[in-house]
Amino acid sequence: MKKPSIENLSLAAIALLLPLLGGVIATSWLHDHPGTAPVPADYLPALLAGVSAAILMKVQIIAVIRRRARRKLQHSEQRYRQIVETALEGIWLADADGRISFANVRSAEMVGYRPEELLGRHINDFIDAPPDQVHCDIYDHPEQDLRVLRDLRYRTRDGLPGWALVRSQTRRDDDGRFAGALVMVSDITDRKLGEQALGQAHAELEQRIAARTAELEQTVVLLRTESAVRQAAERARALSDRQLQEIISMMPLSLFIKDGDSRFLLMNAACEKSWGVRFDTLFGQRARSDFPPERLTEFLAHDRIAFEGGKLVVNEEVRWDGERREQRHMRTYKKPVFDADGKPQMLICMSVDITDNKRTEAALQDSLQQLRALSGHHHAIKAEERRRIALDIHDELGQNLLALKIDAAMLHARSGARQPLLHARAAQVLDTLDATIRSARNIINELHPTALALGLHAAVEWLLQQVERRGGLPCRLTVIDASADASLGAHRTAAIFRVVQEALANIRLRTGATGIEVSLNLHPARQIIVIGDDGAPAGGAVVADDHARAVALSQKDIIERVAAMGGEAIYARHQDGGTTLSIMLPGLDAAQEAPPSPEPPHIPNDKDRA
Repeated sequence: MKKPSIENLSLAAIALLLPLLGGVIATSWLHDHPGTAPVPADYLPALLAGVSAAILMKVQIIAVIRRRARRKLQHSEQRYRQIVETALEGIWLADADGRISFANVRSAEMVGYRPEELLGRHINDFIDAPPDQVHCDIYDHPEQDLRVLRDLRYRTRDGLPGWALVRSQTRRDDDGRFAGALVMVSDITDRKLGEQALGQAHAELEQRIAARTAELEQTVVLLRTESAVRQAAERARALSDRQLQEIISMMPLSLFIKDGDSRFLLMNAACEKSWGVRFDTLFGQRARSDFPPERLTEFLAHDRIAFEGGKLVVNEEVRWDGERREQRHMRTYKKPVFDADGKPQMLICMSVDITDNKRTEAALQDSLQQLRALSGHHHAIKAEERRRIALDIHDELGQNLLALKIDAAMLHARSGARQPLLHARAAQVLDTLDATIRSARNIINELHPTALALGLHAAVEWLLQQVERRGGLPCRLTVIDASADASLGAHRTAAIFRVVQEALANIRLRTGATGIEVSLNLHPARQIIVIGDDGAPAGGAVVADDHARAVALSQKDIIERVAAMGGEAIYARHQDGGTTLSIMLPGLDAAQEAPPSPEPPHIPNDKDRA
């Protein structure tokens, strides 16, 4: 519903008051003219109409004036707000308690807030000074009408300092009471910083002038002694050069220096002696005249690598030793040096003769190969001795046990019911003989397993069955290219079998393993054997020190035995505690394979009973 205006309310009030006004006028007429005739009837309406018209016209004029004044006031207030909001200076209105009641955008931007966030805040919250040192004349003397102009240091929302030029004056309400202050601030931080910088620059300039004056005074003194100092420095430099030359000449290592274009600048006596040439014949040259071009190309390439890399470069080179009249192995160190512009200036080179080291390493390698060959021969002899002992046990002990078993079987068969005690005793002897024969068969298999005659696949499978039966460890065998098993030969088959046997014994020494996996790749060109166990989990059993040493020795023995066969053995420890042994062996020619061993002896079993 539309709200009635003041003009409409005024007209309604006039309409209601007209009858009342007419009665008042008539009463007044009768009172002033007693005994006269009543007021003429046509006099009152005309009089009331004229008065009403005058009043209505006055009311309308007043309403128009008020509307115009209101529009002008709104327009003026809008322009005032636009001016205030777009002003480059900050404007604050603070109440009598010093709290902000109005702030324009610029004043809020100066302290890092939004205008609505400043409302209700005290102006002292933004003054960068201790509370006991903050004074404001307007609030200190509210009874006076003051205008204050001064510089003020403030701080922003982020705690950063700033400076402002503050103009403030007292505000009073319509009754003349103190109502607060009107504050206009202009950011002069840049000017203050400039003034500080200018002051600091001025102070520094004065210091520089004073220092420069002192330097000039000292220069006068220094110029008088400069000649003597220069001469002393030249003498010291000459002495230092002579000492450096003596040190370089006494160095047992070959030292030479080249320029940025790989031309010789310096050589010591050891280098001249090693190369068999004097330095004066190589000064300014890249190499001597009889130097092979291909060798010069190699040396220059190493020089370029050193300059391009910008760091020490170490190379091994072969050079002709003029004193020994032979080719020598040299390890050369080249350190590039650059000038102030980053261009190559010189290359400092030093050569160390490593020929004797090379020969020593070669001799050690030969000794290692001989030791490995001797170790392989030792293992071959050991395997042959085991085979011979197994054969002897079979031929002698096995035959004797078999003959004794036959006699005991005959005695057991003939005693019968007539001699029950002898019959029972003979049965016990037969059982003892069977256990002895099984023990002999196990000993023969330990010395030279019968399964080796069937190939590596069958031998490893039998070995895993023994481990699973004795230790209770689940074992799994995977064979790749089993058809190549027969091409390995007896010697290589026995050697690989013993390595696998040692690896499985190594796993049994370590506690915590719950399973074993073996993979055989028996390709003739390259054999790969992988033996792995799951190991002990975190918090499992701990291996004793003596077992740990035994495991370490066993692993070293496996590595050496594989190396003696020309292969490589790698141990890998997993995070869950398991270990994987990877064995890689090269192919073996038939000519290199040792002659096959004879068939292992047959050990009687339970079926051989009489």
